[in-house]
Amino acid sequence: MGLHFSLSFDIDTGTKIINYEVYEIHITHNLAAIARQSNTYNILWKPYENAYIYAKDIIPQLKRGLKYIIDNESQLQKLNPENGWGSYDLYIDKIKSIIKACNEYPNALIEADI
Repeated sequence: MGLHFSLSFDIDTGTKIINYEVYEIHITHNLAAIARQSNTYNILWKPYENAYIYAKDIIPQLKRGLKYIIDNESQLQKLNPENGWGSYDLYIDKIKSIIKACNEYPNALIEADI
């Protein structure tokens, strides 16, 4: 299990509203400790509780989180899951991917399913 994070648009066809997903990524819950330590957990896992609706709403916070992750590598490497499912390096790649998608689709709706 893990987080399914996506960006989408609701498109009104005139007869119905279609949800069009433009980006999706899965993040294992095994990386939640790194996410919490870097203050990115609530942004990604609980965007609705923090009033994050659109991709543009989370870009500054994710950039700060990414900087923290990079600046605190030795500390965060210790939080790598013992079972090998996920890693510090993988989480960096995922955060970078999400930031890129948010910049590409700033008005997309955030969706987070746990």
